[in-house]
Amino acid sequence: MSFYSLEEPDYEDALGVAPVYVRQAHMRLRRTTSVLLVYRRRGWNDSAAAHAHRVARKEFTDALDRWDFEEANPRLF
Repeated sequence: MSFYSLEEPDYEDALGVAPVYVRQAHMRLRRTTSVLLVYRRRGWNDSAAAHAHRVARKEFTDALDRWDFEEANPRLF
């Protein structure tokens, strides 16, 4: 068996190299943002959608903080 490394693709944005939990939180934030905009555009009561958006935004910022902490403090083993 031989070991060789594959060439890493050229990423356009920082989310391309982000951990899975950051990308998932970003996708949830994008979805809730879309839903919130639809609710507001149609004049519907957006309280539930606004709450979901706030929760998704908090999860995304927490995921970014976790990623930053893991980058600054790598595991030893």
